[in-house]
Amino acid sequence: MRLRDVTLLKRQKMVDTLLTADAMTIIHARLAHAVILASNDADMVPALLALSASGLEPTHLRRRVAAGFGDTYDALFQEADLQIRQW
Repeated sequence: MRLRDVTLLKRQKMVDTLLTADAMTIIHARLAHAVILASNDADMVPALLALSASGLEPTHLRRRVAAGFGDTYDALFQEADLQIRQW
């Protein structure tokens, strides 16, 4: 599946899944030593946690004001030793 196929179908949830799959493929194939995800979307939390579990140190970029997002997931991110950067 190609990204343009997804955007034509207007299925945003599928885009999140494709981003997660791409990140996991890149890491497992050792094509990169770092992954930075910039998102305030809670749909990316499983990807961040999975990347962290893979031994990589992913970085999560998010906006300073992410209503409820940080409060809900920061404890998980800290437990997974995941770097959080805000912009």
